[in-house]
Amino acid sequence: MELVKTNSMKNAILALCKDNARKEDKDLVFVDLGRDMFKNNELILNKYFKNENGQDCYYANLLALRPLKVNLYEIKKILKKDFGKNVSLKGYKHDPEHYKFSTQAMQDEYEEDLFKDKSNEEEDAECEAIRRNRIEPLDFSLVESLYRFIYKAIKNRYVMLFNVEDVPGILNNAIECYNLGVSCGPSNEAMAAKIAHIRKLLEDAEVIEWLKTGPTDMSFDPADYVQTYQKVIRQLTGIRDESLENTCFDIMHREDDLWEDMILTGTLPEFLEYHDDVKEIEEEDYWFK
Repeated sequence: MELVKTNSMKNAILALCKDNARKEDKDLVFVDLGRDMFKNNELILNKYFKNENGQDCYYANLLALRPLKVNLYEIKKILKKDFGKNVSLKGYKHDPEHYKFSTQAMQDEYEEDLFKDKSNEEEDAECEAIRRNRIEPLDFSLVESLYRFIYKAIKNRYVMLFNVEDVPGILNNAIECYNLGVSCGPSNEAMAAKIAHIRKLLEDAEVIEWLKTGPTDMSFDPADYVQTYQKVIRQLTGIRDESLENTCFDIMHREDDLWEDMILTGTLPEFLEYHDDVKEIEEEDYWFK
């Protein structure tokens, strides 16, 4: 019975780091979108189905969003607004050769011919030339995995426990590299390293046992806790000065969080009062910010 319980707990914890399959089933997968799915939607066709030369292409791309210099949270909001549901960017890597033709048959045939009837020597020489001049594309599978994890960590109040306060910054740097059109190699490495670190923690037997006790970030000093979550959410969303109440309630709402309102309104606890029925309130009963 204990083994079953342990395995069940381990699976539940590992789900924090893995894509939620049921949720992904409900998401649109961007790389699977083709222009024939939106025949009567000129807005979508003009925005997502044009290549670098302004010509029609069959597969969807994010070229129209690049000049906006938006972060991942804003990209997700735009996609959800335009397509009417959450959109997964898993597997997306922009390659100009993938956006040459407006029909699927012609595009797929063209890409097949790129690698057809080449000798091993020709393929090796081509790969070496690409390697030397390569601008490494952003690995959106890493982006998607890290993005899903940080939202789950916020919701479960594990950001501080797992030391992932830097994840929004890592994601923002990755999207900035993508928007600028520079090599995303360092960003891909940073994301992969962070995911490996998280997985190592979540697969550690001692960590699994410890998590069974139900720890959360809410046990930290309230001022540190509030400041950390305000910073993480502002970095993640790009919302700088205004209140987070109207836009971020759903991201982090948790019924048992006493400090949630302060996080959302941008305030800090001046002090916390503690006393019981026996002792008078003393100086040590206050936690100052």
